[in-house]
Amino acid sequence: MTGAKPLEAPAPVALPAFTKAGMQAYLAVSGDVNPLHGEPELAARIGLEGLPVPGMLAMAAIANYIADWPHGKTTLRLGARFTAPVYVGAELTISARIVRQPTATSPNPILRVVATQNGRIAVFAEAEVKLA
Repeated sequence: MTGAKPLEAPAPVALPAFTKAGMQAYLAVSGDVNPLHGEPELAARIGLEGLPVPGMLAMAAIANYIADWPHGKTTLRLGARFTAPVYVGAELTISARIVRQPTATSPNPILRVVATQNGRIAVFAEAEVKLA
């Protein structure tokens, strides 16, 4: 990989808002029974601005973003830290930068991914990707 042209990070994307119906379908197949995801009154009572999307559903959006990158067909590792709720009804914007380019000794690039919603960072993620 030495001397090879550096990889370019995936382009940022703005995803359509998660819908309540889509989230309910996810909850049904995942077995998640947390009432917080379906009861607006409960969410409001604890100070949330709306219904929060399950974290794994937000992670799936990030995983799909990486998989759509021409180099990202196999994600070897994906970890995330949630810093704010991801809400139903608001667009999620995902962007990334490459923090480790592939080399002869470390052939898998590492991406740092940020997901924002309503102007604030909701998720920081890091992924190690096996090149396609």
